[in-house]
Amino acid sequence: MPMVNPIEFEISGWDINKANIYDACKRSHVLEPSLVNALKEDLESIVPLPSILNQDYIAANQADRVNNVFQGSNRECIDKIRKDI
Repeated sequence: MPMVNPIEFEISGWDINKANIYDACKRSHVLEPSLVNALKEDLESIVPLPSILNQDYIAANQADRVNNVFQGSNRECIDKIRKDI
């Protein structure tokens, strides 16, 4: 199987908030801070894709951040995420 050209990769992510990926990374601490800071300019230009929200799996203090979600049945949500990937 041939290798994928690294130039063709698209970097994205999902979040329940529309803040750019740099701010989301800083808030959630999912990457090493030095890496996030080194990629700041690129990450700031990326707006996350709408996410799925299940209130059973979100902390109560996160409810005020929700402004980037889509609704649907479990099947519709799975299909949407698969399409995004």
